[in-house]
Amino acid sequence: MKRAIIAAGLLASVSTPTILHAQDSDVLVMRRAIATPEGSTSIQPSPDYSRVPLVLRDNGENTYALKGNIGLEVETNGCLLTSGVISTDAELCVDGQGPSVGDIINFPAEMDPDLRTYYVARSTYSEYLPHFSDQQIEQLCTGTIGISGETYQGSCDPAAVVNTYAWVANGLEDPSRRSSSFPGDMNPTADTDAINLYVNNIRCKLNSTGEIVDNSNCSGLGKSPANTIVEVAAVMGPEFRSAYLTSADVLAAAPDISQSAANAVCGKTVRVAGNNWTIDCGTPKDPSNYQRVADKLLDPYSNYSSIEPSMRYVNASADRGLLTLSVNGLRCMDYTSGSPEQGDYQDCIHLSEGPSQYDHVTFPATYVDGMKAVYLERTDLEAALPHGGRAGFSSYNAYTPAELCDPAFDGFRIKIGGTNGLEDWTVFCGPPEDPADYARKVNLALDPAVFYPSGQYHVRETNSDFNGTSYAFSVKSTTCVNTVTGEPGGNKCDHLQEGPSVYDLVSIPAAYVPQLREIYVQRADLSSALGDGAGRASYYDSNSFYKDVDQICTEGLARIKVGPDSDRQEWTMFCGDPVDPANFKVQAQVLNDPFDAYDYSDRSNRETNSDPNATEYRFSVYRRSCTDTSTGETFDATRCDYLDGGLNDYDIVSMPASFVPELREVYIDRTVLEETYPALTSIDDGRGAGTSIDNICNGNERSFWVAGNSWTMFCGEPDDPARYADMPFSLVDPKNRYPNTEFRALNEDLSDGLYRFGVYATRCFDITDGSYAGTTKCRYLTQNKAEQYDIVAIPVEYDIDNKEILVTRAALEEAMPYGAGASYYAGNYKDVDDICNGELRNLRAGPVATDTWKMVCVN
Repeated sequence: MKRAIIAAGLLASVSTPTILHAQDSDVLVMRRAIATPEGSTSIQPSPDYSRVPLVLRDNGENTYALKGNIGLEVETNGCLLTSGVISTDAELCVDGQGPSVGDIINFPAEMDPDLRTYYVARSTYSEYLPHFSDQQIEQLCTGTIGISGETYQGSCDPAAVVNTYAWVANGLEDPSRRSSSFPGDMNPTADTDAINLYVNNIRCKLNSTGEIVDNSNCSGLGKSPANTIVEVAAVMGPEFRSAYLTSADVLAAAPDISQSAANAVCGKTVRVAGNNWTIDCGTPKDPSNYQRVADKLLDPYSNYSSIEPSMRYVNASADRGLLTLSVNGLRCMDYTSGSPEQGDYQDCIHLSEGPSQYDHVTFPATYVDGMKAVYLERTDLEAALPHGGRAGFSSYNAYTPAELCDPAFDGFRIKIGGTNGLEDWTVFCGPPEDPADYARKVNLALDPAVFYPSGQYHVRETNSDFNGTSYAFSVKSTTCVNTVTGEPGGNKCDHLQEGPSVYDLVSIPAAYVPQLREIYVQRADLSSALGDGAGRASYYDSNSFYKDVDQICTEGLARIKVGPDSDRQEWTMFCGDPVDPANFKVQAQVLNDPFDAYDYSDRSNRETNSDPNATEYRFSVYRRSCTDTSTGETFDATRCDYLDGGLNDYDIVSMPASFVPELREVYIDRTVLEETYPALTSIDDGRGAGTSIDNICNGNERSFWVAGNSWTMFCGEPDDPARYADMPFSLVDPKNRYPNTEFRALNEDLSDGLYRFGVYATRCFDITDGSYAGTTKCRYLTQNKAEQYDIVAIPVEYDIDNKEILVTRAALEEAMPYGAGASYYAGNYKDVDDICNGELRNLRAGPVATDTWKMVCVN
């Protein structure tokens, strides 16, 4: 069943409107009395007449929206004549303006699904229906219509849609994030003073007080602002893609939102005019305070857009008065503080002015073909690269104008078109220069045997004549010099036609001395070949091996190659006139025990001194010296390595010697040693410890290997082993220190008139004077050598009753010479005087094991 609101109006001046309530058809009709003109006057249709609604009806198609429209369909029209009379004859307005029957008139409305009410402002009805009377408007205000299948009561009082509780907005978000609810662009243009956000969070409010209450109070309410659009006032900044607003603006648009939710709007991203913008709650930025500048200007050959690869060759056929560079990277300069500061690049990315990536910047340029150099003006570079911008071939090789314009700077490489296609040129800053002011010279030179062009092996044979008259170096690198100022020229000589180039050979007059494998050159010739003294040379390409002219002339340049591939030798270069090899002699400087110093390829030398009865001691040459006999100057032995008949390392040399096997000592004559080896400084024993000749002669070196044992070397006449004896020195009661049980019983039989001591320790003496000879002197004696547990028997008498052992002093002195001592145990030894004073007690003798005896002198 349809419900209609019918508003009928005739002559504005005729009768008071009446309100009729339909009964059977449930149609509410609002009319004025209809007045029909009398007489025979005929009114013709005119385009000047206007159609006006007489009857509006609910067509049943209204749907709920928190803030939406109420649509009423025009069911019957009247015709407003130019006289102001409304005629019921709609045909009079067939050519006129105004709504037609069936048109929908939409009235902005708020709805409450819970109260089943809707609100339309009275002024809205009056504005849309200016020919309706107040009574007719009132009927519209109080009528009912169907909304989404439910009957809603109309009202022109906004309180009609206010419930006890209400859901209110408590969060706003970009509508583009909810495309299902907002498929269209809700912020389609930047030319506006507001931004549309949708409500993405709600909370419950008590309408009577405005207090926010628990959400459970609103749980049954259907009316909600969720997913509705809120318009927030904003200042749009398209240059920064920022919408500037404050939390106060948010609260003005959504009064019930919390402060924290209002603050949360700041910084959100919102889609505006198809682009992502940022909601900025700060002060709006002034675009005039920002400048987008190039970070780097690079060779277009290395920096180009893949969309336009042909731009790589913009300098290939360019006007020789211009040079083009390509923008690589951008920076944002912020002038807000009054002076430029590096800013956030995002602040400049959308500025309408300023360079963009891959833009081309063209400079006035001067080309110098003789140097393949392009010169730019500093002012042009600084204008194109303000605030720290850089220019170069690539992003890894880019420089500020200050660096580019430093006189010591080597410029940067760039591809320039030439007759044979692209060529490497160099860009410099400053006035163009004259190629004649520069000279290319040798910087580093190498032995051509190790540095030569790939595959050109014949270059290795350059210095193959052992009796040559010149020596040639191969140029490893060159240097550039400004001949006007004397200053280094960097790379400005790279394309000069004159001067040495890499792999060129520079030849020097030389004298060869094959016997010493030495080459002699004059200093002036060497200096001329090596960049007028500024260059360096080496046999091997490592910076630590290169030597300049001074070093070569002072130290020599070793290991340069001379001779053909089949017999290539290492020689040394010196400065000056060649020496006479006949004046050089190699001599032994350090001699060593052959057992310790031997050629590992011939280990037999270790057995050189295997005869303990030999008449010569044979040394191994451990270190040599080379002496110029004409000057007495001594050099490292290697200088004499190639002399015929020279002494070599590990050669065996003999020295007259006397061997004393009983002492394991060998004696040499110092005078003969020093005469035979005048350059000798030391001798190493088998421990590899170098020592002086004085130490050798004093017997301080004890590790010379002879016949499989360590011997001691001395200088002078050999010692006589008969002078030495290893004597008993510490005697003990055999009951206390013994090697076996039989030894303990030596003094149990008292009948033979002897008391026997066991030898516990010995000492070596020179028996010619009774002096102590040291522990090692007697170590290897085969005679006059006492051993531990030898027996020393002394004639005695036993006084059994008093348990005394009676002995004469003379017997004691014979048995215990050189200060020997005796004890009943190994310690607290008593010498002859002590014994004669009765101090030796607790000796064991006789068959009774527990008896203790005292030794007494009786003279």
